[in-house]
Amino acid sequence: MNSIFQRLTFRVLFGLLLIDVILLAGIYIVMSTTGSDKIFKLKNDHITQVGTSIKKTLLLRLKEIEGLSRMIGNIGEDSIGREKFLLDKLPHIIDFDKDLDIAGGGLWYEPKSFDGKSIRKSFFWGRDESNNLVFFDDYNKPGPIYNEERFNKDEKYRKEFLDSPGYHNEEWYVIAKEFKVRNKGIWSRSYSDPYTNEPMVTVSSSMFNKKGEFIGVATIDLKLEGLKKMTDSWGEFFGGYIYILDRDGQFITYPNDKISKNIKRNEKGDIVSSEFKDYETFHQEQSWFSAEYQELKKIDQKTIEKTKDHPRFSSELLQKIDRESYQIDQREALNVLTLYQDPLDYLDTLSDSLTFFSKDNDFFIHFDVNNILNYI
Repeated sequence: MNSIFQRLTFRVLFGLLLIDVILLAGIYIVMSTTGSDKIFKLKNDHITQVGTSIKKTLLLRLKEIEGLSRMIGNIGEDSIGREKFLLDKLPHIIDFDKDLDIAGGGLWYEPKSFDGKSIRKSFFWGRDESNNLVFFDDYNKPGPIYNEERFNKDEKYRKEFLDSPGYHNEEWYVIAKEFKVRNKGIWSRSYSDPYTNEPMVTVSSSMFNKKGEFIGVATIDLKLEGLKKMTDSWGEFFGGYIYILDRDGQFITYPNDKISKNIKRNEKGDIVSSEFKDYETFHQEQSWFSAEYQELKKIDQKTIEKTKDHPRFSSELLQKIDRESYQIDQREALNVLTLYQDPLDYLDTLSDSLTFFSKDNDFFIHFDVNNILNYI
């Protein structure tokens, strides 16, 4: 695949007012009265330019973060056994000139690949309340080896494992390990940071030794708050709103957190967890979302069908990804295969096309709107 967004596979939906400025108001009126094909094309060309401009801006930002993960991955490959060097130098690189959208990052090695003896050996830094990077050694704490069958059936084992899960069975690690992609980052699903409840995504880059053997993963965690500010700003500028979904159809930005997130609070009213909903759940709760839901569902189903029907589709790899991570089920494993293998290059075609559809009396804007669904 040609772009980072085809790996991250963000779906961006633009709800743009048709009466935002005088030019667009004139186009809208003419369309309503004459139905001119020429006027319709002019309107769609304008909206396409908007979508392309936003896509390019997002691409530049995410390529920058992906490049940082590859940079520290290169350092990790060349620094086997050099613990003091990594502890001294790596946090300054991850800090990225105090880029506060970066929540943290580090290196995560395969068993015995760093020093010949350590099963878990990671170098991870995350930002504290003052936005300074702090080293976390928690992931190196010894714990039981993951066993899918025991995890699902043995409650005692499950608890013991979750008390110290390490990192080798985390979703982002398993995917980077199984696909072993060189010189490209692999983006995780969206999630909430367990310490801050902030929504974020992780980009992972596979590391290899001089023999070409997989030795671990380099990661950078990106806060989604920065993307939210960008989409809110663009929406305000263009007279509409924008939201983004991740590869599993889960929102990672949305204009209204109250209806797009599952927020849990303790007895004091403090937020203890905050997770975005997926578009399936959102549609069940918000009936006005029906048109958008149908378009998203159509693309998802078509993409999965093409993946399953292709002769290179690997049910063995599907089972392996599901088996190796306690965070991945069969459905998500299929999503991963669909997006990262992309055997028909179907997403390459999708990313160059836009789906247009109109909607009467939008829920947020209370005007008729024109929507673009761009699978990038």
